[in-house]
Amino acid sequence: MSNAGKNLRYLRKLRGWTQEEFANKLKIKRSLVGAYEEERAEPKLEVMEQVCAIFKLSLEDFLFNDLTEAKGGSYLDKRRQMKMTSESAEI
Repeated sequence: MSNAGKNLRYLRKLRGWTQEEFANKLKIKRSLVGAYEEERAEPKLEVMEQVCAIFKLSLEDFLFNDLTEAKGGSYLDKRRQMKMTSESAEI
């Protein structure tokens, strides 16, 4: 089972977007965003690719990693830290 619904909600809230705003960015109906977040429907591949492009995630990360995981910070926090560490190492 994928984490798409949980991750979709987390990412949307991370940006402070309403379901309506997020739906407009994805060019889908607001009710679909709600259905995805509540895991009543699985997003189409095109929608998942759009989400991944917006948040600079791989499809694998979006589907199979729990981005909300709090142990040691969220997945996105860890990615940001890794990026900053690698950038400072290049200096």
